[in-house]
Amino acid sequence: MTKDKRRQLRVHLVFAGGVTLALLFGVLSKMVSGERFFQAFWNSVKDARPFEWLMIVLFWYAYAFQRPQNSWTTGEVTSLGLSGRG
Repeated sequence: MTKDKRRQLRVHLVFAGGVTLALLFGVLSKMVSGERFFQAFWNSVKDARPFEWLMIVLFWYAYAFQRPQNSWTTGEVTSLGLSGRG
């Protein structure tokens, strides 16, 4: 397994663990208040706003699928480098 694959796997595990812990906390708090498991699970998923889910997915994607460092697009592009003078 390469270094990039290990890093990507670690990112997936961290984000999946975080989402799982957040859902588990929501489910347990709702079950303590008297809801059944499936009802508590659905309500805890439903309580999160769509924008929160979108931000979690976007951060997950941004950290898990970064561009390689040796790519030519990661370097700084300045207007001097693009001008005809030089």
